[in-house]
Amino acid sequence: MRKIFTLVAALSIWCSGANAQFVSTMKKLDIFNHLGVAAGIGTTGVTLDLGTTVTPWVQLRAGVDIMPELKMNTTLGLKEVDGTPTIVDYLKEIDVQGKLSNTTGHLLFDIYPFAKRSSFHVTVGGYFGGDKLIAAYNTSGQDGLKDIYNYNHRLGQYGSVPDEGGKIGAVLGDYFIEPDENGNVGASIRVKKFRPYLGLGFGRMAPKSRVSCMFDLGVQFWGNPSVWNDTANERLVEEKLNGEDGGIIKTISKVSVYPVLSIKIVGKIF
Repeated sequence: MRKIFTLVAALSIWCSGANAQFVSTMKKLDIFNHLGVAAGIGTTGVTLDLGTTVTPWVQLRAGVDIMPELKMNTTLGLKEVDGTPTIVDYLKEIDVQGKLSNTTGHLLFDIYPFAKRSSFHVTVGGYFGGDKLIAAYNTSGQDGLKDIYNYNHRLGQYGSVPDEGGKIGAVLGDYFIEPDENGNVGASIRVKKFRPYLGLGFGRMAPKSRVSCMFDLGVQFWGNPSVWNDTANERLVEEKLNGEDGGIIKTISKVSVYPVLSIKIVGKIF
C-alpha cells in the first residue's frame, strides 16, 4: 500500500511539473494567450468579433455580421407564354415585397508575415449563412393566381383547354414564375451557404495596447447566384423575357464574389 501511495504522489508531482511546463510553453509561443473583442461596420453590416492568438504569426477570430433586413414594395406584371389568352381580366399585375437579407457568421485566420514589425495580415477563412440573398413574395392577388394555377394545370373549368396552350405567370427580369395552388408567387436569388474568404488588412485582434483599430479588405466567393421559384423549390432558367426588375436580378445573377470592407474598434481583454 505504501508503494502505491508513493507512486501516486510521484505521478502527481510529475503531472504538476509537466502542466507547469506546458503552460509556460503555451505562453512563450503565444498560443491562446490573449483574447480580444471587436465591433465595427462595413459592407457585411455590423460586425462583432471574438479573437485570440494561435502563434505570434497567426490569430483566430470568429464572429457574426448583422445585415439589417431591407424591404421594398413593387409590382410584377403577369404575362402569357406562346400567346395564351388572358383568362383573368382584372388581374394584370400583382403586388410583391422584396427582402434583402445577408446576416452571416465567420471563422477567419489572420496570418502575420511580419509579426514583429507590422500588423499587416493576410486573412483566409469563410463566411456562412442562409442561401437566400434576395427574396420576393406576392402580397396580393391570391384568388386570381389560384385561377391561373388551375388554368396552367388544366384543372376545373380549364380541363378542356388543349395541353399545347401556353402558360400564364409573373415575370421577374428574365425569369418566368408560375403561381402555386394556394395563389402564391415566390422567388429568390440563392448563393452558397459557405463562402470562402480571402483578404488582407492591418491590425490585430489581440493588440499590444488596450484599444486599437483593425481594417480589412477582401472578397467572399459565393459562387454563381441562381434564381429559384421558392413555392415549387425549383431552379429557374433564364428566358430573355425582359421583365421589369430595375436590372437588379440581371446584375446580381452575374456576380460571383462579394466585396468585404470593414473597420473595427478592438479591445484587448487580456
